[in-house]
Amino acid sequence: VGIPAAHIAQTARDFAAARRAVAYGRVGVCQNEFGTTASVLLEALNVVTGNFDRPGGAMFTTPAVDVATLGRALVGNRYARWRSRVRQLPEFGGNLPACVIAEEIETPGEGQIRGFVTVAGNPVSSVPDSAAMARAFASLDFMVSVDCFINETTRHARLILPPVHALERSHYDLVLSALAVRNVAKLSLPVLPKPANGRTDWEILYELGMRLGGMRLGPKALDA
Repeated sequence: VGIPAAHIAQTARDFAAARRAVAYGRVGVCQNEFGTTASVLLEALNVVTGNFDRPGGAMFTTPAVDVATLGRALVGNRYARWRSRVRQLPEFGGNLPACVIAEEIETPGEGQIRGFVTVAGNPVSSVPDSAAMARAFASLDFMVSVDCFINETTRHARLILPPVHALERSHYDLVLSALAVRNVAKLSLPVLPKPANGRTDWEILYELGMRLGGMRLGPKALDA
């Protein structure tokens, strides 16, 4: 990593000897070839040095809405109930790794993806091998994007469904509150009135779901 081994060893000793210390990581730690291992070892470092779930260390939050419990209620906490078609990679919580998108679109055969929906995302830029992602999206029979912007991904969409602006809808944060240093609850009310024909993201997705035959939630729905 370009850092002398002696410096790394001294940093480890200083960390272990400190009265209070915390090892902290987010996206940069988990989005790489050994991301899962790195994330587990990061927390293991806090555990073995006595800095896990105590003041000055890595603490659990107690948010007003427990997203972990909510997630388990909606999609369960399961692994490898099915696998990707091309490389047989396992699903987790109803999701496959994003790195399978291009190959599942471009590889012929039964189950080949020919239609795609993106929601406020830009996988051409955020998923490995941008060139392959762009080529795959360009080859789709049909693609829909729920997004306010034309970016590297949505430019391939046949149809873009723009939701209302963030200032035109209320917002209660669920995800980041579960990671916050202090436990807070905050509701942001709209600053501007919503256009008469404007729809929020969830209203667009709800309408699409209803037109596709209804929506099913919960672990049993994912087993189907």
